Parts: sequence; structure tokens; C-alpha cells
Amino acid sequence: MKNTIALAVTALFSLALALGCRSLTSLIGIEKPQLRFGVLSDIHVQGFPNGDKNFREALQWYDRQKVDAVAVTGDLTDYCMLVEFDRLIGTWNDVFKDNKRSDGEPVVPFMVTGNHDDEGVHYLFQHLYAIQSKRTLAAVNGKRFKYPQAVEIISNSFAKAREVVQYNLHPEQGKDILQDMDNYMDRVYKAGTNLALIHSFAHESQDIYTNTMKRLLANAMTWEGISNWWPNAFNEPYQTHRRIKIKGYDFVGIHWQVIGWRGEVENIKPFFETLDLPNDKPVFYFQHYHPSNTCHLGQIKSPNGAFDNGSSVAVLKNHPNLIAFSGHSHASIADERAIWQDTFTSIGCGTIRPGKEIIQGLLVSVYSDRIEIERIDFISKEPIAPKWIIPIKDNRVMKPFNHQLREENSSAPYFDKDAAPEYAIEKNRINLQIPAPQNGKNGGRFNHFEIAYETQTTNGAAATVVTKAYPKNIGRARKLTRQHCGSTHDSRSSGWLPSAHNAHHHACRGTHKIAVPLLDLLRGNVQLHPRLPVAGVRSSQRHRSLTTFARCTIQRTVPASPGASHGLRRASFALRCSAGERWSGRLALV
Repeated sequence: MKNTIALAVTALFSLALALGCRSLTSLIGIEKPQLRFGVLSDIHVQGFPNGDKNFREALQWYDRQKVDAVAVTGDLTDYCMLVEFDRLIGTWNDVFKDNKRSDGEPVVPFMVTGNHDDEGVHYLFQHLYAIQSKRTLAAVNGKRFKYPQAVEIISNSFAKAREVVQYNLHPEQGKDILQDMDNYMDRVYKAGTNLALIHSFAHESQDIYTNTMKRLLANAMTWEGISNWWPNAFNEPYQTHRRIKIKGYDFVGIHWQVIGWRGEVENIKPFFETLDLPNDKPVFYFQHYHPSNTCHLGQIKSPNGAFDNGSSVAVLKNHPNLIAFSGHSHASIADERAIWQDTFTSIGCGTIRPGKEIIQGLLVSVYSDRIEIERIDFISKEPIAPKWIIPIKDNRVMKPFNHQLREENSSAPYFDKDAAPEYAIEKNRINLQIPAPQNGKNGGRFNHFEIAYETQTTNGAAATVVTKAYPKNIGRARKLTRQHCGSTHDSRSSGWLPSAHNAHHHACRGTHKIAVPLLDLLRGNVQLHPRLPVAGVRSSQRHRSLTTFARCTIQRTVPASPGASHGLRRASFALRCSAGERWSGRLALV
């Protein structure tokens, strides 16, 4: 028996050497990383009920992964209120008491602020506007509203304002304002149907509005407020430019207060000059804005408010081993454009904001020869896409996710030869089941489907509409094409059709408007196959023909539209199951 075990161990070591494995532990699957940490962004902790739910569940998941640190790249709170900051650190301490995991090992919080942590209170004011005197007076002046609608308008307005106070101020700070609101509404209810009586004191709501605004501002966290709060919360001084070491690796971060909407990362160059960062191991950097023209480029619809002005890139490009993490855009990290590599590495971090459909974050594991980055969906608590694996060779962070390399080495996804979609028409809806495509090599992941339908009127005019369907994000980023009486036009030409939400459009120049049947197809009621992978929303700036698709055509006679001079003769619905993600320069093309 002993000889058998000895022979087995010898064979295992021989196999490890033959395969060039890093170690015996890596061969048998128990290799431990030198550093493991979580990265979140835009957590937007709120004072409202369940305002910390996503943050708490993410921390609990990270605890089970035995992370050494959790970093957050800004927008720690939603409205920069003291009660939110207190809830933020309270939730952290509930999960990581005394900065320790449940197994007793240390875990380090590394957080930087975002724009909501600096000016978020101004986003809160919108919930108070309805109790201004001009609004309450207009509700009961008898010109537009009668009883009981007039009273309901005031009641609903004060109910919303009351929630703002109740959940965004500590009880001792909001008690008197809540009492004033209750007294005001008691007078409204006692007046009953007498709108003239309510009108006589309706203007007094302005004082309540003004006092509420002042109290919120007094309890919002200014730069000075954060500076005073931070040391007690994290047991470290508040520094706009910060650097710490975690298990021998440098973590560098810059707070929003020295970035701002101009996008200028102030003093980043002299700050980095003082750091003397190592050139033989990875360095991890965190800020709220995406560094200019890096991750998510081409994915974000309004890039002007998502990137800094390039001041960070001018410094970070001198550090090829640096990996920058950022947020702010809330863009899905399921999209392959969430990672960018060139002179350095830039990675988007998603969001876990309450109420968002996308609840995502990262798990980073650092080994001696590679960095593994997992993209996690915190709803399912499972990966949403393949790992990004960044090799480390000769003490250098390699760049396998460089866009040009991916263009050269990746291939488009494809359908199996016998793949075919299934469909069923149910009243005015078509239900589709689409087989999952196979991913191409080296990052050629499936992204979305295209669904096309064609209509033809009795006068022969035809129209083609194409809508894109994204798993778990169906019906977004719709693009239309049209056929002008035999001459094909699409979104690349000058002819754009009205929104796909509109039930009518011109099928041909000079013809009448026609009603598009099966509108649920456009409204997103497309039931996709449950085995489809999760994919992010796309908004490509350029398009090309896709390499593979399955197609079926459905023909159904539709009655003529009532009152139309030319009735709808038939509608032909075509499903084009499009798979393909190709790279060209900085844009992922479909």
C-alpha cells in the first residue's frame, strides 16, 4: 500500500513538471492566491428601507470568498446624508466586525468617494418641490382640481416629503419638521371639502419646505463633514490622495472632491511622483470616473459624463503594471468592453445601486503568475461571464485584452448546424424560444439577438423593422431599418424611422401610415430560451453584417385597419438570431 502511494505521488510530481504547472497545489486545484479582494462601485447606500441590502449581501458574499480587502470606487451613498454614511459603516461593521472576516482573518476597506458623496443632497430636493406654496396653492385654487382630488394632491406631496425627512435625517434632527408636516395635514383634513379654507393657509407650506431644505443641507456631508467623519469610521485620516499596502501590494485611490465635473484629477502627477511604485508587481488604482477613452468606450451612450478629461491617463500610462478600477457609468461589466488594455489596464466595476436591474461586482485573485478577475452577478451570486485572466510574465502585467489583439485572435459566436428557433403566436404576441449560440474563441462572446419583421400593404408598400433582444435586458437599444418602395435604407443612412415604441410609421414615402401588428414584440415581451447566457446592453456606434444566424419566417393574415384606404394585406415576421461580437480598434462591432 505504501509503495502504491509513493508511486502515485511521484507520478503526480512528474506530471506537474511535464505540464509546466506552477506547483503541485495548482495541479490538484488548491492553489491559494497571494491576494484576493472584491471591487464594487456605485453602491449608493440609502437611508430608505432596504437601502443597504445590496451592499450587505455583496459583503456577505465576499466574506465567504475569504477576501483580504473590499474596494469601492465611489458613490458610497445616494444623497451624501450623514444618516447614509452612518448606515454604510454600520453595514460594514455588521459583516466585518473589527475589520475581520467571519473566520477571524483581517479584511481591509478601501473606499473612495464619488459625485453623489459630494452633491447628492441636491438630487434629494426634487422630492420636496411639490410642497412649495405655489404647488399647494395651485392644487386648491379651484381652477383645475375639485375635492377630493385637490386634497389627495397635497396629501401625496406631503407623504413623499415626510419620507425624505424620516429616512434621511436622524430622528432627533427630523422630529420637529415631521411634527410641522403632521400639523399642516391635520388642518387640511379638518377643512374637509372647504377648499377655500385650505387655500387660506396653503401658503404656509413654503415655510415647511424652506426649513426642510435647510435641515437637509445642515446634515449633508460636505468635504469638511466627510473629513471629520472618516477617521472615526475607518480608523484612518481622510486624505484626498491615498495609498496603502495590503499584503505587499499597493492600493492607490483619489477621492471625488479633487476631481469634480470638470474631470480634472487634481495633483495626480505630483502625487504619483512621491509614491515610488514598484515596477515588478501589479499596482491597483481606484477613482470614480473612468479614465478617458479606456474601459466601456463605445458602450456608453453619453460618454461625456462618464470619463475624466485625460489627466489620469497622462500619468497612469507611465505605469504598465497598473490596473485601474472605476465606476460612475453603471455600465454592465458583462460587456467585453468593460476591460481595456494598452499602456495600462482599465476596468469598469458595474453597480449595486438599490433598485437597479444590474447588480454586479468583481472578485480579483492575484497569483504569482497571473491575475484572475471574476465578474459576479449579486442577484444569482454567480459569474456572469468568463473570467478575465491576465498573465504576469517576467514581473510584467501582460495585455491579452488589448483591442487589436482581440480583433486578430477572436472569432464570432456561432449556432450549431441544426439550431432553429421555435415560435408560437398567441393572440397579438409571438413567443420565441431561441437556442443558445456557442461562444467563439478568445472572447468572441454572444451578445444579443436581432428580431426582424416585415409588413406589406395592399398597395405593395413594404416595411422592415429590426429590434434587438438582449437576455435579461430585452427590448433596449432598438434600431429600425426601412425599405423605401424597393430601395433599402438602414440606420447608417439618413433615414431613421420613429421609435419602435410607436405603433405607426410610414412604410413608404407618399403612402398612408400603417399599424404594426404584434406590438408586444417591440415592447419587450419576447420570451427567450432560459439557457441563454447573461449579456449586457449594447449600443454600438458602428455595425456590420453578422457571420451566423438562424432564420424563420412567419406569415399571418392581419385584418385591414379600420378606416384605412389601403388595408394591411399581410404581415411577415422574420426572426434573425444574430450572434457575433467582433473587434475593430476600440469598438466592439455587431
